[in-house]
Amino acid sequence: MAKRVKIEIKETIDELQALIKQETNAKKKERLQLLYLLQSDQVPTLEAIAIILGKNTATLYRWLKQYRQGGLSQCLDLYQPQGKPCLIPAEIIEKLKERLQNPEGFLGYQEIQEWLKNEHQLDVGYHVVYRVVRRVLRAKPKVPRPKSSKRNEAKAQAFKQDLGHQIQEAVTLWNQQSGELIKPKRIRFWCQDEARVGLKTVVGRVITLFGVKPTRAVQWSRRNFYIYGLFEPESGESFYCEFSHVNTECFQIFLHAFAKIYFEDLHVIQLDQASFHLSQNLTVPKNVILLFQPAHSPELNPAERVWEYVRSQLRWFNAQNLNELREKLDEIYAKLTQELIASLTGWRHILDALSLARS
Repeated sequence: MAKRVKIEIKETIDELQALIKQETNAKKKERLQLLYLLQSDQVPTLEAIAIILGKNTATLYRWLKQYRQGGLSQCLDLYQPQGKPCLIPAEIIEKLKERLQNPEGFLGYQEIQEWLKNEHQLDVGYHVVYRVVRRVLRAKPKVPRPKSSKRNEAKAQAFKQDLGHQIQEAVTLWNQQSGELIKPKRIRFWCQDEARVGLKTVVGRVITLFGVKPTRAVQWSRRNFYIYGLFEPESGESFYCEFSHVNTECFQIFLHAFAKIYFEDLHVIQLDQASFHLSQNLTVPKNVILLFQPAHSPELNPAERVWEYVRSQLRWFNAQNLNELREKLDEIYAKLTQELIASLTGWRHILDALSLARS
């Protein structure tokens, strides 16, 4: 027959309840629960408590022995194995952390080894570097976002910072040149970009058990078409058209179709400096203003994020023909709600710029 535990617990039931609620460490919380169950006399035997906590009775006896010897503080004192000292000093780990904050990153753990050796005269093994980077700094290899080597960082930053003034200036110039007596109902800001979709399989990562090499079927057909898209970051509204090519003629048709549907408003459209966007043969509709972002800076256009989402939904989808691909795209468009598009494209600097431009 199990015996009742004889131990004097100094803390009250209310104190133990409060400590359990405040404690974030799971191991310490188990010890507090042991004391609470004994103090409240709900479960008087250690055998029953061991079943509740999923612990061995010997473990519970050890916890209570610690409590008898040094009270609650000693009972909650968790054993921390010392282990071997790290071969990379703490101050160098901090410098490595600063270096890893650079988006350029390192190409691999061997490059970090060379950096430690050249910059800090520290020659350590591969496994040491791996352990520090992965376990201490919580860093790991990632797929970098491509960035053009021709990108002008200063111009890109200036475009983001001055977007509100650029919209104001563009609208002011439009008012001067248009000579319109009736002002449009609203001034709306859109982001425009084109995406190529086709039968070639969009690949991506899949999850399998350790040691299992994933395999998926792919196809290499080059048949494709282009989607021209406009997205409003403020409302999440969108406008799509499908074309066979990216050229001035198709872009002209796209702009006029858009301007005809949204004829009551004035539209400022951010887009890249593709040659067919800049063509002298392009006739811009009266209620449209084209605002060009700096060259080689696609990351400034939130429309790219919408196309990333579309391609993520097409991963490993093998359409038998273009009509089947169009059906799949229709399903994806249905998921692209205004709320989702607004979350993808409603960047803070754009929304702030719109507030400034309308003030």
